[in-house]
Amino acid sequence: MSLSGLMKTPVQTIAATAKIAEAAHLMMKHSVGALVIVEGAKPVGMVTDRDLVRMIAEGLDANQASLDALVRPPLVTASVDDDLSAITEKMHNAGVRRLPVLAADGSLAGVVSLDDIVVLLGHELSEIGREVSHLSGALKTEFLHEDGVKFRSFLIKRS
Repeated sequence: MSLSGLMKTPVQTIAATAKIAEAAHLMMKHSVGALVIVEGAKPVGMVTDRDLVRMIAEGLDANQASLDALVRPPLVTASVDDDLSAITEKMHNAGVRRLPVLAADGSLAGVVSLDDIVVLLGHELSEIGREVSHLSGALKTEFLHEDGVKFRSFLIKRS
């Protein structure tokens, strides 16, 4: 499966010069846990709800401190053509739970999260379970049928 059906769009973005309070307000307004930090239209970082809590806990003034401290090149991203294996490997190696997804031209196409992947895999495992159960039932029926034929043959031979 490609990312096009899994990633979230539209993406909520914020400038690196924006303040912590502005980021918190945008997250609340759009019910998201992360924003992509942009310079112009170019993604340069991510800010998560955890980042905001950490920054405030460190004593930064939410109305004065900006997000530019979170811009640490290079930004780890996914491509719309990446498969789940490549995405989860990138997330694992970078120690992140969300990745901005870039289109072929480098523009921001969406965001994919570990939670999105877990939900998808849950659905996939459920579907596999249904198929296995169906196949198991069919095999069981076939097995019982074969044994029934053998048993009848045995009874006929004995009589």
